[in-house]
Amino acid sequence: SFGKVDKADLEMKDCDFDPGAEALQLIDVGDIIFSYVQNVGWQSESSYRVRIKIFKASAFKKAQIKIRYYSQDNRQEIYKINGASYNLDEAGNVAESKLENQAIFDKQIDKEYSEISFALPEVKVGTVFEYKYKMLHKSFGYIPTWTFQQSIPVKYSAYNIIIPEYFQFTVQAVRRQEMQKIEEESINGGTWYIMRNLPGLKKEPYSSGTKEYLQRVEFQLTKISAPNYYEEIRSTWPKIINEMLEDEEFGI
Repeated sequence: SFGKVDKADLEMKDCDFDPGAEALQLIDVGDIIFSYVQNVGWQSESSYRVRIKIFKASAFKKAQIKIRYYSQDNRQEIYKINGASYNLDEAGNVAESKLENQAIFDKQIDKEYSEISFALPEVKVGTVFEYKYKMLHKSFGYIPTWTFQQSIPVKYSAYNIIIPEYFQFTVQAVRRQEMQKIEEESINGGTWYIMRNLPGLKKEPYSSGTKEYLQRVEFQLTKISAPNYYEEIRSTWPKIINEMLEDEEFGI
């Protein structure tokens, strides 16, 4: 759980499934849940949690976090940011250094986007650090792509989705390893997508579009079926083409 670190992770010297890596993403977990707010409409709340182990000094930059979000008209909000770093002291005990609120900065990038930034404290070779936050998205029908694979190896990556019965999504997985799918029995349990032990995807000379090779799962809203309302969305190529043609900003 957050705030509890296995001493073995602090003593770890290398990644067993991707030797020589500069860092290892131990945990990458997210979830998204939709809710209906009176006079506002449908919106979603996402929770994210990341834990990383540092093997080499070249990975110190991983502790400098930047989270960009769509701030125009308060479309997205980020809150409940929490973080900490863990090291072994001279006696071999776990020493915790917490992220202070005054070390968290929020700046506007342009008229549409803003960025939250912070750096985890006391990061050195051997450190394990973690952070978590929540994001509110004031819009219905949008589930961001979940990327299991990163530039550094990932030990455990999981995404949980709780979708109201009114919405239907098409799910597309881009993967080269096993992806576990678990559907909870309870109505509020959601669906889990889980992958383990993913090697880091390194940049190769003369190659482009690296992001397209990352193992991930994508979601596309295709149908809304609610009381007194029914709509099919992007269910056929002609509908997608018409939507693009009617979009004044498409192609700009």
